[in-house]
Amino acid sequence: MGDGYLVHNCHHVNVGSWWMNTWFKVAMRIPAYWRIGMTATPGEPQDKNRRLLEAVTGPVFHEIG
Repeated sequence: MGDGYLVHNCHHVNVGSWWMNTWFKVAMRIPAYWRIGMTATPGEPQDKNRRLLEAVTGPVFHEIG
């Protein structure tokens, strides 16, 4: 197993409730040191869905535009 994972369109991990979202559950079960996600729609910093996304991938470290 690798040391991390990269998820494209990672905004799918924060759709709906965390306890009903399969993407969120799978991502949280993967033992990874590095967790990187790419999305064009991370949401606003104070938004609940953004916090769920960052729970899986860590904080946003680069934004374009």
